[in-house]
Amino acid sequence: MAKVKLFKASPLYDQYLVDFYLAHKEIDSVNYSQQYRLLMDDCYGWADFWKKNLEKIGNYEVFEAVTNAEKLQKQWAQEHGIVYGKESWLQDILEAQIEYFKPDVFFAHDYTNLTVSFRERIRDKFRIKVIIGWDGIAQNNPEVYRGCDLVLTCNENSVEFYRQNGFQSHFFPFAFEASIFDKLQKRKPFHDVVFSGSLFIGKNLHNQRIKFLSQIIQEVNLEVWASGLSRRSFLNPFYLSKKLGLDLSDYRGALKIIFMNHGPVFGLKMYQLLSDSKIVLNFHLDSSGNKAGNMRLFESTGVGSCLITDWKENISDFFEPDKEVVVFKTPGECADKVRYLLNNEPKRKEIAAAGQKKTLEFYGFEKRIKDFASLVFGL
Repeated sequence: MAKVKLFKASPLYDQYLVDFYLAHKEIDSVNYSQQYRLLMDDCYGWADFWKKNLEKIGNYEVFEAVTNAEKLQKQWAQEHGIVYGKESWLQDILEAQIEYFKPDVFFAHDYTNLTVSFRERIRDKFRIKVIIGWDGIAQNNPEVYRGCDLVLTCNENSVEFYRQNGFQSHFFPFAFEASIFDKLQKRKPFHDVVFSGSLFIGKNLHNQRIKFLSQIIQEVNLEVWASGLSRRSFLNPFYLSKKLGLDLSDYRGALKIIFMNHGPVFGLKMYQLLSDSKIVLNFHLDSSGNKAGNMRLFESTGVGSCLITDWKENISDFFEPDKEVVVFKTPGECADKVRYLLNNEPKRKEIAAAGQKKTLEFYGFEKRIKDFASLVFGL
């Protein structure tokens, strides 16, 4: 049987790419394959986990394009004699890569640049059989995914939303790539409790997360490694009061976040931070509603940290609360449980070990990809 050819087009966070290129000055003097390998080996986001695990199955061939990695994409174009426009380089090069690879399935992970019109054009031009969309932030926007044969999402509420709006949709939770664990330094954790993630103010973003962190940071020794912080916004108490409902006490915590933030960490540096932490604090995106399922659930448990996370009605579908991960409903409960865990190392290690066992056994990327492969064959 002929292999299914899948083209996956994904963006990476802009700040990550800036940091990555600054750390790898040698990028300018290496070819496309070497650039690609350096980028994937840093294990940011999904990296090449789809390609690696799908091709391991044996009946898939995968092309992984990082849509907004300008140096990488332009290097590919140079090596293949592709001419592209100054402003339209992203779509021009991507279209050339699709023509080169001739995929059966197009996975449009980049919903910002891969517009409806772009997807319609490449389907007709290159006779693509299946187009898959991805909603990883519960944006629940039918127009964004118009024309997709399947919409994957990590939020169960979103699955129902898209089905009610005429889409074929499937629940596809995040997972942990087990090979990451082998790339980390194994050492005794020296951070008490950390938060690593984004703190953007806006509808369906991180408003509730910011408010929560502003409260909890005044109760426990929390270290913050965050992106998205706007000093202009955080230093304006009236703005934060209006947007987030922060009172004066909460505002003191918001200031603490600003001035004590270590800055964002990505890829292997982030995984190492999680591994070096006794407790990792997780708080879901506002748009998640009453459903758990973000990446940090599996990243933190996968590396063996003790995870404490906000309660959601389906958390027990993934982990046994207070046995494999620790859950909280209020800042006060979170603070009490953090103190308990820091003062009870055997219990903390027991929960961390149980959480890691569950993730490696049930939520590994290899297993998740096998589910996806079966799904595509059924389309």
